[in-house]
Amino acid sequence: MQITFNNQTGFSPAEVYWTIVGKNKASQFAHITVDGNGNGSLVPMDVSDNIHDGYADYSYPLSQCSAINLPNNLYIDSARIYLSIGSSLPIKVHIDGYAPPSITNPSVAGYATIYDFCEFAFKPGKKENVYNQLNFNTSSVDLFSIPILANLSGGNLEKALIVGYEATRATIFSAIATCVDPNFKGLIIQDTSNTYSTDLRIISPANVFSTIVPHPVLQYFTTFFDAYIQALWTQYRSEALTVKIKDDVYTGRVDASNNFNFTDKTGKIVCTIPGLGSGSTTPPAITSLDVLGCRNSLAYGDDIQKNIQKYIAAAINRTVMDTLPNNQMGDSWCDLASQYYTNTHAPIHYYALILHNKSLLLNGVQACYAFSYDDVCEQSSSVVGQDTDGSLALSLTLPAW
Repeated sequence: MQITFNNQTGFSPAEVYWTIVGKNKASQFAHITVDGNGNGSLVPMDVSDNIHDGYADYSYPLSQCSAINLPNNLYIDSARIYLSIGSSLPIKVHIDGYAPPSITNPSVAGYATIYDFCEFAFKPGKKENVYNQLNFNTSSVDLFSIPILANLSGGNLEKALIVGYEATRATIFSAIATCVDPNFKGLIIQDTSNTYSTDLRIISPANVFSTIVPHPVLQYFTTFFDAYIQALWTQYRSEALTVKIKDDVYTGRVDASNNFNFTDKTGKIVCTIPGLGSGSTTPPAITSLDVLGCRNSLAYGDDIQKNIQKYIAAAINRTVMDTLPNNQMGDSWCDLASQYYTNTHAPIHYYALILHNKSLLLNGVQACYAFSYDDVCEQSSSVVGQDTDGSLALSLTLPAW
């Protein structure tokens, strides 16, 4: 498989860098290195790589390498393609992993660097498929900084799959800065030391717990969905919620202890989400930040629990959970895509709404990964291709600034 980088930022190829890291088949953290012909190989990370002021440098400027040829039998999982402007990306290698620059901590090297990333895996497909399969997405779950355009073609694909943003960086930053909810402007992280742009990034509201975010903004998002969650728990205390996920159906109802219990077809409770402020830790009580970050109370327990929590989190983020789903139309709330982020009785997740509105169409949807469970109802920018004949190609474009 070939990965190519197209630089349309207006900056020179010597000022735009890529860095690829992931896990090899032995689950070791590793990085891609290239030879003089652009042929890539996966090399395990080691703490001895931290030789650049205590950090590793696995980056390549586009002036040195703008196309990588990856072996057809390469195995790389949980991988990221980082793209940075103005400098390489300092990586801190640990014995059990690595850390990229912090998006909210100015004391960490690389904080003031403008960078973004895509996520992928390239490994044999399911059922020991002889062909490597690429699973790829442009992720804005943690932040938005660079509007990456991705074009996946070749292999088993009859036509190219194109995902990413159709708007310029300036347009997206402006949309957040002028949002009708002014609290979202507080998600823009700036640094006057950066000569390429003082606007470093827009962080997800799930990541506001930082001293870099103004305290009123932190407080706002800490309780962002509280009133909506309380209304939902009240609503489903008096009526049942039936959630359909593929071939499974679960019935949910809030009990006298404010626990949202979901039962399977036998009547067995298979998932419990304690209400706001219940004090429960096992399982943890829901919070607004849990919803925004799809974590803790909404990423707890076994696969059945997590699957139910995933749909609940997506429905709250999209503010459609107060509408009883029409399960004859497929998975719960998937038929309500035109109503996502339009509820006049709930707070609007403008970070997600704006990024979706600025994204390219994929299968009729403005596809974007704006929060962790944005793949529910196929709203995310995930694409898949198999390298059946060695022609699979991924092209990443950094458009005009």
